[in-house]
Amino acid sequence: MKGLVNHRRFSGSVAFLAAMVVLITVDSCQEIKFEPDDMLYLTTDSVRSVDENVYLMKGSLIHIGQEAITEHGFCWSDTGSPVRDGSSILLGSRDSIGFFTAVVSDLSLRTTYYVKSFVETETGITYGNEIYFRTPPPHVDPTMTDIDGNIYPVVVIGIQAWMAENLRTTHYADGSAIPMVEDDSVWGALTPDAKAFSWYENDPSNGDYGGYYTWAAAMNGENGSNRNPSRVQGVCPDGWHLPSDAEWNQMQIYLGMNPNEANNYGFVGTRQSIGIKLKGVGDPLWEEYRAYQQYNESGFTALPCGLRTTSGSFDNLQRYAYFWTSTEFDGNESWYRYLQRGHSAVLRVHNSKLHGFSVRCVLD
Repeated sequence: MKGLVNHRRFSGSVAFLAAMVVLITVDSCQEIKFEPDDMLYLTTDSVRSVDENVYLMKGSLIHIGQEAITEHGFCWSDTGSPVRDGSSILLGSRDSIGFFTAVVSDLSLRTTYYVKSFVETETGITYGNEIYFRTPPPHVDPTMTDIDGNIYPVVVIGIQAWMAENLRTTHYADGSAIPMVEDDSVWGALTPDAKAFSWYENDPSNGDYGGYYTWAAAMNGENGSNRNPSRVQGVCPDGWHLPSDAEWNQMQIYLGMNPNEANNYGFVGTRQSIGIKLKGVGDPLWEEYRAYQQYNESGFTALPCGLRTTSGSFDNLQRYAYFWTSTEFDGNESWYRYLQRGHSAVLRVHNSKLHGFSVRCVLD
């Protein structure tokens, strides 16, 4: 299969990967027991994009048996149950536990691949668990432009392409203006179906944090949706849409969250540091996590931009980030995500549609 890349040819990438290696910890609730005749234990940890159609595979050798390891690496296929004799990358012999990584590229676009780590000894091959990842659709431009002429970077996370900055348009894609509401009392008197927009503290110089939209403004009159994709353009530019709760779950699962957590209320992805992986590298306000390897691993680059409350006041700048989904909870509330300073998780919750939250759009 086209796509095998020998890791020894990537001197720049190898240097990058070396800087990414961190200590692995095992969940304290998980007990691993080894029997005398079963002393080899390895896992397939993750696959993530590090460049356009370039992917970093990570595995862990947790325990070594009595036999010498003559070869280790990764194998993958687009049909499931990959084996070492199929598409694979070989990393050579090994005599220590810990992480191992490899880089592959030129895989087929918009395709699901199944991956296993493996270790080979004189008596046979041992495989790690099987995981999967999806390559993105073709021709994802590195930037997008809204109707106001604002330009946003685009990041591919799994098979989804997300805006890597908060939306800051003041117009819908048809050119109609989004109602600007500055007065606190006017905002506080809004009804759940009222469209409203503002800058933080009503100051356009805070535009780097993006706009603050009520749910009705974000939806632009469309019905709530939990489809994947949502098919709700809402406030997003042509060719883009407001992500549903299900699409947020898809992104978080790609970043490592246990799928069993997807529909939990409250903190999700704590152990996998999903919140850290979404927090923006360039902002010192997330400084408590800047030394972590996972910091902004996704490229989502969330900033702690706070919110506008239902009373019209502004709050939580430098502490939280809030993002609407297209998924309605009931007539007064909708689902959203938020990141909290000092916490490694993402919070999945619902609350009043009258809040002013940030918007990120996803490519159709």
